[in-house]
Amino acid sequence: MSASPFPAETDETQLDGAAGAAGCGSCGCGAGGCGSNARVPELDARTIDPQIRQSAVFGVLIGLPPGGGATVVTDAAPELVLTLIEAQFAGQYTVESAQLAPDEWRTTFTRVA
Repeated sequence: MSASPFPAETDETQLDGAAGAAGCGSCGCGAGGCGSNARVPELDARTIDPQIRQSAVFGVLIGLPPGGGATVVTDAAPELVLTLIEAQFAGQYTVESAQLAPDEWRTTFTRVA
C-alpha cells in the first residue's frame, strides 16, 4: 500500500488551493464555487514551454466538467487550438476570445457537454 501524498488532516479547502474556500466544490461548476461568485480558473499558457503548451491547454479543457470554464491566456490568436478543439470535441465547448494587447489573447472555454 502506498502512502498518501496528503497529510491525514488535509481537508477539501487545502486540496483545492486554486479555489480555496470560495465554495462547496460539489456543485459541478468547475470553479470551486456556486452561483455568480464562481471563479473561472486561468491558465497563462505564455509561461509554458512551447513543446508542451498545447498538451497543457488540452489537459485543462478535457478536465472541465459540464458547465465548467477556464480562461487560457496566449501570446497569439488562438485559431489553432480552436480548430483542434472543434475537430476533436465538436460542439462540446463555447468560446469567447478577446485580444487585450499585441501579445495577450484571453480565451474563455466553457464545457457544455
